[in-house]
Amino acid sequence: MTEVGDRVRVQSRKLGQAVREGVVTEVRGHLLRVRWSTGEESMFTPGPGSISVVGKVRTSKTTSSKQARTSSSKKTATKAVAKKKAAPAKKKAAPKKLR
Repeated sequence: MTEVGDRVRVQSRKLGQAVREGVVTEVRGHLLRVRWSTGEESMFTPGPGSISVVGKVRTSKTTSSKQARTSSSKKTATKAVAKKKAAPAKKKAAPKKLR
């Protein structure tokens, strides 16, 4: 059974037509919504043997967790820099008077 995020390939119904490839974006029972490689999106019920799952689309969880780690380290670095800038300036010693 296909799931959301599966890359699928659908055989053409006529000889000489190209194979269609796309990503499953929604599953409702046997009804599939697919975003095709051409940019079009359609819903259809595949017949027996007409669809092949060729892989999975990378999930954004790995990307978002990687971005979260990078942004949190940037925030920490920014806070450290901000703390250095916020430190009070030392008072300069008064110049000695000459007699």
